[in-house]
Amino acid sequence: MLRRPRALLAIFLLALIGVEANRASPEATGSPKLNGQIAFVASQDGKRQIFLADASGSGPTLLTSGESHRDPSWSADGARLAFSLGGTIQVSNADASGVLRLTGGRHDSDPSWSPDGSRIAFTRTAEGNQDIYTVDVAGSRVARLTGARARDQ
Repeated sequence: MLRRPRALLAIFLLALIGVEANRASPEATGSPKLNGQIAFVASQDGKRQIFLADASGSGPTLLTSGESHRDPSWSADGARLAFSLGGTIQVSNADASGVLRLTGGRHDSDPSWSPDGSRIAFTRTAEGNQDIYTVDVAGSRVARLTGARARDQ
């Protein structure tokens, strides 16, 4: 019964700091700044990888390789992509260069950029509890936003 007020609190906190979800779905995200390019996740050789395609779906290009990648999220300017890899949050340039690991958690997922591109909100699961955190794009400041004994997303 207490889950609804906690969820509303989480939404309020995200709105307060200016974080908004910018994904069309859990599996794909588009950016008008990149002429409609869409980042999406598909399985290749048993691992989830991020691909880029134009808005019509043609010309898919593999962006990542190796371990499974998930949860692509474009920055507002379309220049960078955040994603989860091995339970960490990472960012790269739109061409997959300049990869930077932002978090050291083992269960971090669902990154979403702040409108100004300075922070990324994400979920972290620890001891069966899922909370919302933010991290700056340099990876130097992680802040916990929620602490309820519920699944916050």
